[in-house]
Amino acid sequence: MIDYADPIAQSAEEDCLAVALLNRAAARIVAQGLIPGDFYRPAHREVFERIQELVTQHRDVDPLLVAEGLNGSKTFTGAGGLKWLHSLMVLPAYAGNVREYVRVVAEQARAREAKQIARRLLEGDMTVDEAEPLLKRPRARKGPRTEAKPWKL
Repeated sequence: MIDYADPIAQSAEEDCLAVALLNRAAARIVAQGLIPGDFYRPAHREVFERIQELVTQHRDVDPLLVAEGLNGSKTFTGAGGLKWLHSLMVLPAYAGNVREYVRVVAEQARAREAKQIARRLLEGDMTVDEAEPLLKRPRARKGPRTEAKPWKL
């Protein structure tokens, strides 16, 4: 059986994180539009979870606050830590495109999920009757939903 690479959108993942680190409104859109499992790279997932936590607490999102919450994380440190996080901020991402970045990341996550279901079907670990509802269901958004409240400084 041919095993194709997982569908990923690394640049869109990085752009989501970059604009979230630089823009409050973009951070809220990213935090509300994605879930941790949408991110393919574990370091991206951890940074997203920290951004989501800060947004939920109505706090500013910036590299130092994000890094502070990830101190001691081997995944974050292995990716390059604060230096890596700052490198995201120089990406040519544009906050006005944040919804498109979110759409691409979510779309690729859904494609990875479909690939996993297809693999299970081919290996006989799942029946078509079990797979069909999984493929038809709307994407679950388990992340916190934030209300438009004033930011706490």
